[in-house]
Amino acid sequence: MTSLPKDTLQFRDTPDGPRFAVRSEPSTPVSDTGVLLCNGGWVSGSWYFNRLYVKLARSLAGRGHPVVRFDWYGTGESPGLLLRFNLEDPFVEDVVGAASLLTGCRRIVGIGYCFGAVSLLGAADRLEHLTGLVLISPPLTGPVHRARATQLKARTAVRASLRPSVVRGWFDPYTRRLYWKWLRGRARALRRRPRRAVPEPLVDTMATRLHELALRGISVLLVYGEGDSNLQALSREPLSSIVESENIRIEVVPGDVEGSGTLEIQETISRIMSAAVEGNAYSDS
Repeated sequence: MTSLPKDTLQFRDTPDGPRFAVRSEPSTPVSDTGVLLCNGGWVSGSWYFNRLYVKLARSLAGRGHPVVRFDWYGTGESPGLLLRFNLEDPFVEDVVGAASLLTGCRRIVGIGYCFGAVSLLGAADRLEHLTGLVLISPPLTGPVHRARATQLKARTAVRASLRPSVVRGWFDPYTRRLYWKWLRGRARALRRRPRRAVPEPLVDTMATRLHELALRGISVLLVYGEGDSNLQALSREPLSSIVESENIRIEVVPGDVEGSGTLEIQETISRIMSAAVEGNAYSDS
């Protein structure tokens, strides 16, 4: 039997400013398993226009699980100045603080997407009641901001610059400054672009974290899309031997989990996350 969920909005005080969080819970709790949802770094609105995390939180709360979702420092409703996310510097304190809102829960299942998955891994050793993790497309191949800086090809940029609306923009001082700012940023990105991928630091960190979780008996589900650029990194040592342990498994789904922009892939991810929570809630661990 499900109950009507209730959302409680709150700001949690931290040394560098408040963090906004939402706790969704049933009016009559029936489970001692809480769920912590960690967004991707640049993902706003609780995960795209379809608000995947909002729907998931209320669905799980309707089945008796308290759920906490939150905004990272400098994003959404959490104030602060943030220029970029760094995969090698996850927001561990944000995760630990949000988990503290799951009061009364004897078990905690953490779900993280992209930067959220990396931060969740970094905080795992400080989450006392953690029993399971669902890591959706955790990056292994390098900083996100470098990959995004090279997405717009030169040929595409030249064609776009010839559009009448763009040409007219050069005669407007404000728009012209924006154009020059983009061109300078594009030039810097090209100069800094690495000649080859350097995944080793992220792979090593992931392997270390997963090994620690396996020793604690915490179940981990890694979710990647079949075309995910990070998927092949799982076959490299030291990751390849770690992911074969009994507590860690990989689920590869059709579509683009990295972008997760279609309703179909979002429904697939939501189904996987819900099943993982239920599995951890009623396991013997």
